[in-house]
Amino acid sequence: METKLAKIADKSRNEKQPIFTSLYYLINEELLKQCHKELDRSKAVGIDNVTTMQ
Repeated sequence: METKLAKIADKSRNEKQPIFTSLYYLINEELLKQCHKELDRSKAVGIDNVTTMQ
């Protein structure tokens, strides 16, 4: 997983106007859980007006 994300980051960094046709294949349960863990808990509430409980 990390290698795929690194390739995308590299392309974004090195190309002036990178074109990505599909990033859907990167989204899976593991990635979503990791992103959730890395969220900054001090930011604003979500659209449902719910804050984190941690």
